[in-house]
Amino acid sequence: MINLRLKTLLGAGCFSLGLIGSVHAGGLERGGYDIDLLFDPAPVLSKTRQPLLVVQADLDREVPTFHGEQLAQLGRSRLKAQPTDFVHLPGLNHLLARAQTGSVGEYGSLAERSISPAAVLEISAWLKKTLAPPQERAK
Repeated sequence: MINLRLKTLLGAGCFSLGLIGSVHAGGLERGGYDIDLLFDPAPVLSKTRQPLLVVQADLDREVPTFHGEQLAQLGRSRLKAQPTDFVHLPGLNHLLARAQTGSVGEYGSLAERSISPAAVLEISAWLKKTLAPPQERAK
């Protein structure tokens, strides 16, 4: 799981898709503490040259919006790096699903438990733009 998260953040191949929820998702618990809290993305991001997309849901109660904004700012401060984009998704929770409160306790009662089409569209549009041949990106 850690390897998958780092590959996502570091970007396997030609781009990075850094979902802030992937960087700091609950669930990696060892000995009663959450090891995600010990992860500092700054050293990793400073070495990442690929484009970066930070996706932040406004009802995410596990990762505050300002953490997503800070991650995007770290991405933008990289030297000689590709662009960093920040997408804010209203009405979605940490799972990128439509929610009322964003509370973890709400997860089990969500009417729709799949990733929101709005999130899929934003990520797809970013991938299309980012992976387009250079001559098409200039348009």
